[in-house]
Amino acid sequence: MALWPSLPAELRLEIFELLAQDRLAHFHFGSYAVVSHEWLAFFEPKNFRRLSLRLPCLDDLDRMVNIRQREFVEHIRLDIGVERYNCQSCGTGKSESCAAINSDVARRAILKLFSILSTWEPNRGGRGLKLEISAYSPKDSQLLGPKHGWLDGHDISTSWSLETTLPEVQAVTKFVIHPHCRRHFCASYLGLLLDKLPRLECLVYEPWYPLLYDSGYKTLIEAHLPKGLRALTVFELDPDHLVFEYPDPGHLKFLRRLMAGRAPVQDATALGAAFACRSLELEHLDVTFNVDAEQFFDAREPLWTWDNLRSLVLTSQLLTPMAEPLEINGMLENAAAAALCMPKLETMYVWNGAKREACAFVYYQTYETGHPTIIWRGTWNHGFVPRVIQAWEGVASKRNRSKLRLQTQYLDPDDVDSRAMSMLDLPCGVVRW
Repeated sequence: MALWPSLPAELRLEIFELLAQDRLAHFHFGSYAVVSHEWLAFFEPKNFRRLSLRLPCLDDLDRMVNIRQREFVEHIRLDIGVERYNCQSCGTGKSESCAAINSDVARRAILKLFSILSTWEPNRGGRGLKLEISAYSPKDSQLLGPKHGWLDGHDISTSWSLETTLPEVQAVTKFVIHPHCRRHFCASYLGLLLDKLPRLECLVYEPWYPLLYDSGYKTLIEAHLPKGLRALTVFELDPDHLVFEYPDPGHLKFLRRLMAGRAPVQDATALGAAFACRSLELEHLDVTFNVDAEQFFDAREPLWTWDNLRSLVLTSQLLTPMAEPLEINGMLENAAAAALCMPKLETMYVWNGAKREACAFVYYQTYETGHPTIIWRGTWNHGFVPRVIQAWEGVASKRNRSKLRLQTQYLDPDDVDSRAMSMLDLPCGVVRW
């Protein structure tokens, strides 16, 4: 049997790659790394690439990850474990104390992590750091009623407060909050976090709580997004859209019950205008539901120019078979007028989806493809009328004087029920399940 050192370097590397590709390999990276210096050099970076932390772990984080190893860390997920509930309805205490405990746990966890990360170098070998925040409780599945301050597994009793001065964290360049975080990060709370991430380049926010039901989101978009932000994704589920594809039926049930008895407190037009204005400095914007493409385009000022915007993804409730064609055409013309002010635009998607129906208007123009193209892709047809074609020909001629291509792609409604978002061929930032 050949000894390890006698194997060709190419073969040893191939063995390393095979070990790393095993679906359970991440459980063994630490063991592999102590075999030899050669194994350490390959597996140590993989072992530290993604860290999943809870509050008790934070006390030992500096010991577990030394200064040299910080360069290997690309993704940190903080799972904030809420203590056992005191619930008035269950006869175990006051709900006010439950809310106070939850807020204190979150405050201590975030303060501790930000304090540690504030000592990390911002560049770390040229790689930015992705920070993801989530929350959970062992008792989440037991308290599912409004009498507990919960509705379908979501904490609606209070929003977390952060009455603490946080240190700045220079190392984080991407910040993510997914909807499986079943706590309400209200706009003011989220703004305090973003204020301490001055080098943030990418924000992915998928709230389970509708934006229009929190009056602070307009201010958040206008005043608290870091200056250097380049990409913004806000994926908000509408319970009447794409319900067949969403992986959490309980979340959909929660949204319907929450929205049935409440009126929005945030003006949708003003929120759409805030996104439009802030996108002037972005390279990528993806905003799904509750901010409509029509509101975004209508907010455009005559002198606006999106100097850096390369991709734009929006939804529009106009894109339904029952909508007036004149209104759809007017929105598509407004989209073209905006695209004329986006000199670097490569792709624009305006889409919508519901039970057995889905459609997307797509524009793309890249240096690789050459010819600018507009596509109508959906379960129903909306022909491009001359004035819409003329508007988009103006965009094409301004870019490179190439002839505009028109395409229509039909989708079978029977197929849409199971995989609408993937069939619309939406950008990878939208299709995430």
